[in-house]
This record gives sequence, structure tokens and C-alpha cells, in this order.
Amino acid sequence: MGDAAVSALVKDVIGRLTSELIKEFALIRGFKGDILRLKKDFEEIQAVLEDAEEKQVKEKAVELWLRRLRSASFKVENVLDDISTETLLRSLHKEIDIERGIKYKVRASFSKFKFRVRAAHKVKAIRTILDDIASRRFELNLTSSDTSHVDVGVEGEMPNRETSSLILDSSKILGRDEEVEMVTRTICNKDIGKYVNGEIRVYGIWGMGGLGKTTLAQLVYNHERVDQYFDLKCWAYVSENFQVKEIIKGIITSIDKCECTLTHLDVLQESLQSKLMEKKFLIVLDDVWAEENEKEKWERLSGTLSCGVEGSIVVMTTRSEKTCRMMAKVGELQHELGCLSEEKSWLLFKKHAFAQGREGDDERKLEPIGREIVVKCKGLPLAVKTLGSLMWSKSSSNDWQRVKDSNIWNLQENNVLPALKLSYDNLVPHLKRCFSYFCLFPKGYKIRKYELILLWVANGFIPTKEETDNLYVIGEEIFNCLIWKSLFQVENRYVDGIDRCKMHDLVHDMARHVMKHDCLVIEPACNEVKIPDEVLHLSSSCPDEKLILSSEDLGKLTSLRSIFMFGEGDEGCITQLFNHVYVRVLHLALTKLRTLPESICKLKHLRYLNLSKSSIEALPESIMYLQKLQVLILCYCSELRKLPESICKLRYLKYLTLLGSGIEVLPDGLKDMISLQRLDINHCYSLRHLPCGIEKLTSLL
Repeated sequence: MGDAAVSALVKDVIGRLTSELIKEFALIRGFKGDILRLKKDFEEIQAVLEDAEEKQVKEKAVELWLRRLRSASFKVENVLDDISTETLLRSLHKEIDIERGIKYKVRASFSKFKFRVRAAHKVKAIRTILDDIASRRFELNLTSSDTSHVDVGVEGEMPNRETSSLILDSSKILGRDEEVEMVTRTICNKDIGKYVNGEIRVYGIWGMGGLGKTTLAQLVYNHERVDQYFDLKCWAYVSENFQVKEIIKGIITSIDKCECTLTHLDVLQESLQSKLMEKKFLIVLDDVWAEENEKEKWERLSGTLSCGVEGSIVVMTTRSEKTCRMMAKVGELQHELGCLSEEKSWLLFKKHAFAQGREGDDERKLEPIGREIVVKCKGLPLAVKTLGSLMWSKSSSNDWQRVKDSNIWNLQENNVLPALKLSYDNLVPHLKRCFSYFCLFPKGYKIRKYELILLWVANGFIPTKEETDNLYVIGEEIFNCLIWKSLFQVENRYVDGIDRCKMHDLVHDMARHVMKHDCLVIEPACNEVKIPDEVLHLSSSCPDEKLILSSEDLGKLTSLRSIFMFGEGDEGCITQLFNHVYVRVLHLALTKLRTLPESICKLKHLRYLNLSKSSIEALPESIMYLQKLQVLILCYCSELRKLPESICKLRYLKYLTLLGSGIEVLPDGLKDMISLQRLDINHCYSLRHLPCGIEKLTSLL
């Protein structure tokens, strides 16, 4: 994401170097000149960024120049954040002093002046560095381009919503109608592949990534005949880490339509069997990666599932033929999914590339080039759809020819599909940032649309538009555009009626690839943790012991903007990270987390805090110092009984979500939180009453 991050970051910084900032620091000698020089340097650099982004692929010096620019940009952004946050904290301290009857102190004024002086010195030091970066553009022969107009919308990138929805919902675009019928017919025949020993039947769909194995399984899963034949259906995503306990939890969650909180394997097995007994069930295990040495694990899971009535079956998808044969032992229950034929590929491509609403050259003129592009997709539906969506926005035959002749088709790194990289490279900078941020979630993760958009807002990824200053509305446009481009997938199964999305594994791999300098992802399979310099985002789904970081490691995390934690960890694995004051996003999906340390107040730039499904019992009073907090999500925190009264001093909090929590009482001061736009108290069955005066919250949507 380096190129996208720099391009969008520079634009953001220029927008923030305003006259308001100069006015705030007018007393500091020379500060106005430093700010104006910074802005001038950034504007001169912005003019050559398009050329630099193209040249960095082949020229190492340009790549290093962009890295230096990235670092300097973050330093400026940090100073700007410090200034805006300091103003809010001073206002809070003054409010607290008044409440306590303490008179305003002269030393507060002196402290304010000292802060301004320190900030001015930082700006001067950064300006010296940026001057050098700006002058280096001549040595690198970077040429200017017009930056007077930068489109921040998605107009021209996708059809209207009605057209794109029609395409996305149509099963015919797959070209797999016969296979859907064949699989459906097979799994609904209890005599095919029946074991005499009562072992559960398994139907395996295997083939390389991007062929549409999951989509085929979904079409079968939602088939009318399947609905009529089976008493119970459920779906679990498996991925690379084949853990029996986690798979069973996933199956139970799918059946119950709510998160499974059981932790012991024997209890989980008993619970699942009680739900499957005396039922004819269909279980889909999606994206299975079980090696030969994990056969014992599969047999343990298979034994647990061999409890339904005759006709029950497990359908699994995998890239590995060996895995398919290990689990689906009968040849009649093994199906290799092949590539689409050239003609079917063309029909799929055409449905997207020439969808209603496109403008430009006639289809007959573009078809020969389009057919050559389709051949390069090698029959992979994911590649065909992604390229078709991209070409919809390309109006001329010259644009189509450039895509066909792109050097990216020869890409040979990290198993990244060239078609996906082409689609990514053609996104505008802010869409690149929004898209690639998803890779911080584990593969197969399904996220609510509104949560994802709020994460984008918290990170400053969404630029404003003249027509509206509602960033959430702009975020919805970006979300729909990424769905249209097949970079996100709509998840049609709901938990609480809110749309969710996920990312295809191959797309996830590509997102991780373009984010390689910006993110650190620690997974169970990681044997060694290598931390990039100035990493921006940290995501961990590992046991606590893998998060023991040395002082040298922690030193590389000083620029952290996001921290994501998944698993069964507690407060012990996060305390050491609370010294990274520029963190904007804290997502702690830690089931054993019971408390947050008071030191959370150090995260003064925090804008998004998500503690959903944790065992949190109380929030610290010091939460009031998180003056920039906009989003607080506490879904299914069953041990949480009340919120601290100090939370009402969070004047910029817009979203407070308590869905399914154990909350019994809301603070009386809630009525004064006039910025609050969403208060979700659905399924809070222990809530006794609403506080008086809540009708004053006129901004609630």
C-alpha cells in the first residue's frame, strides 16, 4: 500500500496545513513561514507523485524517495494531531477544574505556550527534511502532472446500484449451471457414497484458487431442492489452520446464529451432537487446508459429525486434491472444478464490461481486445469478473489496449493474480487505502459494513466531497464500488440483520502483498516475527507468548495507527502497546479480556475502540481523556453492567453500540452527548430504563 498511502497521505496533509493552524501559533516567531514552506514543498512533491508511483517499480532510488516522503508525512501528521488533541484536552481540564471549584491557573497558560514552542521546533526540523526530499525530485527526473482536480467520488467507476446488484445476484454469470445441478442431485441422494459403518458422507469440491469453489458451494447451499431435503444447514469457514475446536465453534455459531462462547473441546462436541442428533443435516466446510499429518484431527471431527440421520452430508471445498481424497473417500463424491471455457469466460467478462451505463467506444470495436484480455485470465472466474468490472470504466480502445499490454501480466511474485493487481493499480488512492486495510482481519472474516466504514473514517481514509460532508455516506459509495469490482464479497447470511462482507482468499493475499511495508500480521503459523520499520498497523491472532516484544521491536512501532487482536488473550498482551500514543484504532476481540488498564488514557488520538465479545466487566474512568474517540463498540459484552459517568465527557463520540451486552443502567449524563448519532441498545435485556432527558439527543439517526 506504500504508493497509495503516500499519495493520499500527502493530499490529506496539504488539506490540514491551513490558516487556522497558523493563527493558533501566530505568537511563535518564524512559525508561519515554516508552515507555508511545508505546504509549498508538499504541493511541489504532490505534482510528481503520479510519475514516482509508476517509476518506483523499476527504480529503487524512487522507491526509497517515496519511503522518506512517507516517513516525513507521518511526522507532520503526528504534529498536527498533537496540536488538535492538546486543544481538546485543555478544554477538558478546564471543565474539570470548574466542576471542582478550582480557579484557572496561570501555569496552565505557560504550559500551553511551552507546548506551542515544542511543536514549532518539530515543524522546523521536519521542514528541513522535506526541503531535501523536494529538491531530490529533480535528481530523480520526476515529471509533474496536473493535480488541480482530484476526484474523490466513485462516479464513472461503477454502474448504478440497480444494474450492479442484478449482475452480482445472477447465478448465470458463473457458467456453472450444469455443475450446480449435478452437485445438488448427488448430495440429495442418500445412497451415493453411503458408508456401512455409519460414518458421515463427505462431498469434496477441489481446484485452484479463483475458480469459484465457494460460489458453487453457495449456489448449492441455497438451492430450493437442498432446502427441502435437509432439516438443518450450516456453514463454517476453515482456512489454513485446521483446528477441530475452532471448526466446531464455527458450526455451532452458524446453527445458533450467535457467537459460541464454549471453550472446552468435549463440551463443544456434546453441544454440537445434541443439535445434530435425529436431523438430516448439510454442513459446508469452506476452504479446508488439512495436510496428511492432520488426518487424526479430521477423524476426530468426522467422528463428532457422524451422528445425524441417514442422508446427512458434509460438503467441503479445498485447493488440494490430497485433502479432498482424505476427507471425501468415495470417488463419486469428489468433484474437480475446472476452468471456464474461453466462450463462457467471454460471456462473464462481457456481462460486467458492457453493463448498462458505460460510455465510450462501441462494443464491436472493443470485443477483439476484450477477448485477448479474457484469454490472459486463463478461465478463472474471479480474474474474469475483476477485469470485466475494471474495463467497464475504460471508455476508449486505447485504454483497453493499455490494460491488455500491461507488464503486470508477467507478474511473478507472491502468487498474486495479475488481474487482481491490475484492478488494484487502477483504483484511486483513497480506494486503495480502504480496500487494502481489510487484510488486517483474518482470512474468511465477515465484518459488518458499518463497522468497516467507521474504521475507514477513524483512519482518515475517506476524503470529503463538495456535495456532502457526511463521511459515512461517501464510505458507502466506496464500499459498493469495491463490491462491484469483486474486491469485496457480499455475505448474505445475517446475524442481526446488518449486511456483512468478506474478502476472497486470493484477494486477501494481494491486499497483504500491497500492504507489506505498512502492516505487521502475526498468525499462528508464524515462526518468526519480523517488524518493518515504521509499521502502521498491527494485527495478531496468536497466543500471548508470541506477542512478547523486545524494546527494539517496540521502538519500530512508534508510528502505529491500528492495533487488532483476535483470540483468547487478556489484558496482559496489550499493556505494553499502550505507549504508542498515535494509535487511532483499537480492536480487541479477546474473549478473556476483563479489564482495560487506566493507562488507556495515553492513547489520546484514539478514534475507534471495539471490545466486542470480550469479558470486559468495566471501563476505566480515564476513558474521558480519549477526547477524539468517535466510535465505541461493546457488542455482546455480557459481563458489562454499566458505563462510567466520565464517558459523557467524550464530546465527539458519535457511535455507541451496546448490542447484546449485559448493560443494566446508562449514565445520567448521556443526554448531554449531543454528537451521538447512533445508540444501539438492541437485545440489552438487562437494561432497566433509559436515562431522563435522552430525548435531547436530536442527532440520533
